[in-house]
Amino acid sequence: MCCFSGPVKSVSATNIFRGWNRRRQLLAYRNDLETDKAVRDGAASSRAKGSTEKALRFINLQKYPNFF
Repeated sequence: MCCFSGPVKSVSATNIFRGWNRRRQLLAYRNDLETDKAVRDGAASSRAKGSTEKALRFINLQKYPNFF
């Protein structure tokens, strides 16, 4: 699921990858978005009970255009 900070015309071609190892949960998300104005786009994520926001790490995947 994805949330937007404002109105959008359409969202399509959504891809989600979720994986994990012994220490980390991985989540990658992409979509094609059509909108008249810039909006923020965020996918839902979770973290271990009692952990802080510092438990989340965001990685820019622009250098990996063929990830999906």
